[in-house]
Amino acid sequence: MAIPRYEGALREIMRRSLYPQRFYQVAGTHKERIEEALRSAETCLSIGPAEGEIDIFVIQMFMPNLKEFHGVDLNKDLCGTLKEKMKQVQKIMPDLEVTVYQEDAAIWEGLGKEVDVLLCFGTLYNFKDTEAVLHKFNSWLKPGGLQWVTFNDNKFIGHAMKDSFDIDRGNLFDVSIRDVYAKLGFQIIVDQQASAGVCLRNPNKEFLQMVLMRPPTDEELARFIHFIQARHFDIRER
Repeated sequence: MAIPRYEGALREIMRRSLYPQRFYQVAGTHKERIEEALRSAETCLSIGPAEGEIDIFVIQMFMPNLKEFHGVDLNKDLCGTLKEKMKQVQKIMPDLEVTVYQEDAAIWEGLGKEVDVLLCFGTLYNFKDTEAVLHKFNSWLKPGGLQWVTFNDNKFIGHAMKDSFDIDRGNLFDVSIRDVYAKLGFQIIVDQQASAGVCLRNPNKEFLQMVLMRPPTDEELARFIHFIQARHFDIRER
C-alpha cells in the first residue's frame, strides 16, 4: 500500500473531490438491494478505511446486526482517527467490537478467520497486482460473503503519476474488475459508475512534494501546474 507521504497527496485529492457525496447518492439509489445483502452481516473487514467516514456510513445505514468491525490501514495517524470515530459508533451500537490494525494489507496475513463482508473503498490503486489482491480479499471471506469495492478511474492518479513523474501505482487500469470477480464466482449485486469532479486549483509545492515523495524542482512545479490547468479530471466509482 501507499507510503504515508503519498497517502497525504491522495487524501488531499479526495478532500477536493465530490466522491463521498456521489457514493452516498449511489448507495441511496440502490438502498433496498444493498440492505438485503448486508442486513444480516455480523463481521466486517475494511481495507484502507482511512478515517472511516464512508465505512461508518455503510455500517449505520446497512449493517444493523454487525458485531465485529476490523479496519486495516498503513497510516498510523489514520488508524488513530478511525479508532476515535468508531467509539462514537459504539455508543449507538454497544455490542460492536472494533479492532484497527496498522498493517500493509498487501503482505498482511489476515485475521485468521473469515468475515461476512469485506469493504475496500478507493484503495485498490495502492496495490501493484490488482487481480492478486482481489483473490486475497476473497480468501478472507466466508462462503457466500460479500465484497464492496470502489475505485478511482482518475487521470491524475493513473496517468500523471506514471507519465509525468515516473511513479507507477500498479496495474489497476489494465485489469477488468468485473472479469476478475466473474472468475472468482461472484454474483454482482450493484455495478454502478458515477462521476465526481476534482478541484485541483492552486496546486502548491507542498502538495507536489507529497506526490513525488521528494521536494520538487521549480521546473517540475511549473510543469505540474500546467498539467493541472490543461486537463479535466473525474473520479469514477464502479
